Amino acid sequence: VSGGKASPSQVAKSEPLPTSPSTSTSVVPNRISTTPTATTAIPSNGTISKPTQQTPILQPRSQSPSTVIRDLSPTPTSPKPIGSGVASLREHFDIVEHSPSITKAKTPSRAKSPVSSLPNENAQRQTSIPSKTTPTPTTTTTTVKEVAPIPETVSKPEETSKPVETIPKFHFPNGQITTTTAIDTLINKQLHQVKEELFIPKHDKLHLEDFGKLAQLVDLSLYWKTPLFRACVQDALGQKTTITSNTTVSYSQFESFWKKLCKNHHDNASKFVHLLVLSSPSSLPTNRQYLTVDDWDYLIQDIIDTHPGLKFLREAREFHSRYIKTVVARIYYNCNRSWSGKLTVPELRRSNFLSTLDRIEEEEDINRIHDYFSYEHFYVIYCKFWELDSDHDLLISRDDLAKHNNGAISNKMIDRIFSGAISNQNMREGKMSYYEFVWFLISEEDKRSPTSIEYWFRCMDLDGDGVLSMFELDYFYQEQVHKMEIYGIEYMPFEDCICQV
Repeated sequence: VSGGKASPSQVAKSEPLPTSPSTSTSVVPNRISTTPTATTAIPSNGTISKPTQQTPILQPRSQSPSTVIRDLSPTPTSPKPIGSGVASLREHFDIVEHSPSITKAKTPSRAKSPVSSLPNENAQRQTSIPSKTTPTPTTTTTTVKEVAPIPETVSKPEETSKPVETIPKFHFPNGQITTTTAIDTLINKQLHQVKEELFIPKHDKLHLEDFGKLAQLVDLSLYWKTPLFRACVQDALGQKTTITSNTTVSYSQFESFWKKLCKNHHDNASKFVHLLVLSSPSSLPTNRQYLTVDDWDYLIQDIIDTHPGLKFLREAREFHSRYIKTVVARIYYNCNRSWSGKLTVPELRRSNFLSTLDRIEEEEDINRIHDYFSYEHFYVIYCKFWELDSDHDLLISRDDLAKHNNGAISNKMIDRIFSGAISNQNMREGKMSYYEFVWFLISEEDKRSPTSIEYWFRCMDLDGDGVLSMFELDYFYQEQVHKMEIYGIEYMPFEDCICQV
């Protein structure tokens, strides 16, 4: 070097260092020099200025490229300048804030701009490297005023209410109600007729025998007279009143009772149940809506005493109670489909009992009416019972029932009958009463009636699940097979019998 100038050969041998916005470090033997090469400054308007050009540094003492250690750190890429920076955002929100025509504003999100992270990163890198000049980046803070959104009021159109359709009443436990005017007119007509034809001629005193005609005048059957008379007396004088042959009823007592009965009970089934409950000798409450087997004594006894077809039975008073029990058992066998022992108004309404009660008023030969009141049926049933009852204690045992129809009932079926599958307390004690024998005999003689089918179904349903399984059918069939083998009768296998069902 002469005169401070470098020779062309030395200039040719010098190697330029790569340009980088980061700090480059050159290591030379016995000398370390650190030179900041480039800085990036962010102007106040929010844009990033281009990095300055870096001048290559000549190393006069370096004789070979191996003596130079270059900075191998990756060169960070500068982000592209953003046209809409902080200033444009500020102008936008100033317009939003001062605009008078805005009715709804959305709260801007505070998402960080990708530019905001660059000054801090460059500042940290520059503070870690000693340099002569460290530029301080300018950070602009933007304050955005949040505007609360104005709630929108949406007016819904008024809904027109649909007319509610009223469902007419369809359940009448005491009979279908007619208009009040019609009921009052009918009651007044009946009371006027009763007063003119009975109470005035009888000097306002009616006995039990007079209530037969009274019942017909108020559109009831002739044999309603005893329950009607007793209910009227007990309503006027109290439930504990003792009724004798001298007991009478006045017009005012009957008028009060009849109006009350007609306004609360609107058909004959409901009236009949109410009259029998009031006239019953049992100690059960009188506000119940069902009949038990003890509520029928006065009604059937009056039929025995007054019907011309039972004149011969009238003299044999020891058989009156048997006839009453037979009639009651047949009534519950046909009418009480719930098997509860409580005959309700709907069950009585669905049965033919009230129509049969009207028929015996017109029929002198009671044996022509096969339902309920036939004396011939009573005679056959009672004679059969007396024949099986070996000790005549009016109870049938297992051994007694086994003799029925020459042993036609199997032992397994007899056990089921006495097990309580049919009901009643006496059967569970190993005895069958006369009432229960009537049910058994009717079911044995007529197996086509609904009650008879259910009677034998309950006996065969061992587990009580309401279904007859193959096991249950085979259980009873095997005993019949055993009997047929004893008598030498050819029998069919169980599988073949099932195929015929």
